[in-house]
Amino acid sequence: MRFHFIYNLDDNDYFTFNKYHYENSNIFKKSIFWARLIIAFVFVLFMLYLVLEYPGDNALLLVLGLLLAVVYVISFFVTKPYLRHSQMKNITRNMQRMKKSGKLPYPKSVNLYFDEERICEMTEFGDSRFNYTMLEKIAVSNLAVYIYYGAVQAFIIPLSAFIDEQQKTEFLAFIHEKTAGERSSPGVI
Repeated sequence: MRFHFIYNLDDNDYFTFNKYHYENSNIFKKSIFWARLIIAFVFVLFMLYLVLEYPGDNALLLVLGLLLAVVYVISFFVTKPYLRHSQMKNITRNMQRMKKSGKLPYPKSVNLYFDEERICEMTEFGDSRFNYTMLEKIAVSNLAVYIYYGAVQAFIIPLSAFIDEQQKTEFLAFIHEKTAGERSSPGVI
């Protein structure tokens, strides 16, 4: 056994993972792009309507055009925080709903082994074994290491599970070696 971690997860760890995953996903980036594009398109259509409705009133069109430009710039900067806030609210709501039904979306206690051939996870949900070939991505945030074994599933290893920075560095080198480092998130580690 090369690495062995025993730790507890809580709502904050789960929320932080979901937040990290969402903010670094293509869906979030595409949502921002499309929202901004749609807003710009609506403003252009509205401006065209004004030009057609008031063809001779250049002063009014200039003032309304400038006003629309200012509103667009403001909406450009508000779109990303609004989408982030909206998704975080959804994550919180889903967590509360699951807790009310008596289920947690994450294990409370985790016993995680990394040896030369596989990863073994023991939780209150059961025992699981994973080959390193199943790993899709390795990401490091300022709070945890996320080892993805599915599109939205990952081992969440809080930084507090590591004895020190050296152990974290050795662990990341080990995981990169086992996965050939090719599935790691660019610019994250």
